[in-house]
Amino acid sequence: MPTNNPYDAPESNLEPVIQAPRKMLGWKIYFWVLLTLQCLFIYGNLFDVESIGWQETVDCVIYIFVLSGIFGLAYQKKIFLILFWRFFIPVVFLWDLFYTAMQFLEPDMDEASQISFAVILVFFLPFIFFQYLALYKYAFQSAYLWQENTQRATSV
Repeated sequence: MPTNNPYDAPESNLEPVIQAPRKMLGWKIYFWVLLTLQCLFIYGNLFDVESIGWQETVDCVIYIFVLSGIFGLAYQKKIFLILFWRFFIPVVFLWDLFYTAMQFLEPDMDEASQISFAVILVFFLPFIFFQYLALYKYAFQSAYLWQENTQRATSV
């Protein structure tokens, strides 16, 4: 029997419900653009078989995982474990630094090639920034995706 005591705490029978995220259309578009660019990179390397080395192979493997993480964020899918993504972000960052430095400091690259590489790098910096942002959001700000035993609220 409810009491009329104004000092009693109100009762609530709410169950833990996690709100569905906003529409992820921007991340979906970004995923498909990045996937297209990565496929073009792989296709371009197929014609220049002599230049394919271990660095390009590792780069392709790492970016398959990067694309998987961005896909998981955009389409709200669990891929691997949350700890994998939290440890993977620094690996990708260090790999990108290493790969970029190796391309920029290549011994047979002349000054004009270095300048064109720097211009291309500046052009792709926003893509790289959003890649890290997507992986960060997937690993650290998507608790609703990784939690078990919670109901998801339907999006309106």
